[in-house]
Amino acid sequence: MHAFVKEGSHIHAVALLVATAFLLVLAAPSAVFASSASDEDPVSVATGPYVFANVGSHAIAFTEGSSRSGVGFMVGGGYGFTDRLGVTGGYSFAGVTPEQDLSHLEVALRLSFRSGQDRYLPFVFAGPTRVALSQPIGDASTSLGAKAGGGFQYFIADQFAVDGQAHLAFSSFSNGPSSDQAFTTRFAIGVAWFPTR
Repeated sequence: MHAFVKEGSHIHAVALLVATAFLLVLAAPSAVFASSASDEDPVSVATGPYVFANVGSHAIAFTEGSSRSGVGFMVGGGYGFTDRLGVTGGYSFAGVTPEQDLSHLEVALRLSFRSGQDRYLPFVFAGPTRVALSQPIGDASTSLGAKAGGGFQYFIADQFAVDGQAHLAFSSFSNGPSSDQAFTTRFAIGVAWFPTR
């Protein structure tokens, strides 16, 4: 993996960070000051701990033009401090070529929103991610990047929800004097479990 770095790729990184900051600025006031009021429908209030397991499409695209993709899995969990504000994190893995694997280890701030529907809970998230791309020979290339995304949880029972997520991340892999800058995307769906509800 020895990609030529385009100077314009820095613009993409800045755009991602600006978009993330914009989402957080818009959502933070209601997230921080919201409380789990007694008249909230308990099905759609996602407070307390939860875990999830998803499967879906994972891809990496380098700024010099090459890309790789495959099917992978994502496992993780989180904690809702209020019905708006929480944290989430997890690990994902996918084989993107017969000889290369793509993985992410990450944590993020999560902001949930009332949808007007009892069982449907949309959310957005942003935070750091550690991206690793294995090599056919030698150690994996790793990078610390930034990610943002969103998703939904649709409660099919009091403790269980269908969980869908979309992730976009930017990272830069160092290779001596050069570097490979890349975007990764993940679209996954699965199940979330809220054990204390």
